[in-house]
Formats: sequence, C-alpha cells, structure tokens
Amino acid sequence: HPHAFEWAAAVVAQVPVGGVVVSGHAVGVDSEAELAAIRAGRQLVSLPCSGKMWEWLGKAAGQIRNSWISDACDAVVALPWDESPGTLGMVEIARSVGRPVHVVRHEEDLAGVGGFIREIGSGPRQEGFSFC
Repeated sequence: HPHAFEWAAAVVAQVPVGGVVVSGHAVGVDSEAELAAIRAGRQLVSLPCSGKMWEWLGKAAGQIRNSWISDACDAVVALPWDESPGTLGMVEIARSVGRPVHVVRHEEDLAGVGGFIREIGSGPRQEGFSFC
C-alpha cells in the first residue's frame, strides 16, 4: 500500500498518552506502527508468531496470533491492503468477540480514527489480561 506507513503513524499519533499499541509484529504496517509508537512515546506490546509456530501450525499460526491481539486490546484499527487475508482475519476475530473495529481503507477514513479512539477510551476497559 503506497500510504500504509504514514497512515499507521497517523493512527498511532491519535492514541492518547497512556494508551497501549498492540501489534502482531508482522513485516509492513505492524512494524511501522511499532516504530511510530516508540517514537511517540506510547506503550507497545508486540505479539509475534515464532518461526516454530509457523512451522508447526502453518497458516493457523497467524489466526492464533490474531486471537492473542484481540484478547489483549480494547479495539482494533485495521489498515488492510486489497483483501489482505491476515488483516481481514483479524477484523473477523475482533468482531466475533465484540471488539470495536475501525477499518482504514482510504485517507478519508483516517479522520474518523481520532473520534473512534476517544470513544473507546471512554468505554469499558479490558480486565483480567496482563503482560508480565
């Protein structure tokens, strides 16, 4: 996607101080979102699939990682390119468990991200999930 990196940075910039960016550590948009989080001083949780997971589980490894991400977050902002199966799988998993989802497919969608994040920030928060 020609604008994915700048869009990821724009989304992360709207995460309030004290907010946490949760990433699957995939090459591309995830990596750029992680870098943007570090540069913006936001907390970052990266939940990658190990090489062994891919070896043992094949494509299911990505969906398992997406379930971890969904469990760890209050909402999902997705930046799919074309019909990216990994990103669309993430959206499906998040919606199936009731996570709010905001999909950014066009530059105009970025304008709504700030309101979406503020709305999520004022709602109920995940409880019982901690990182050690």
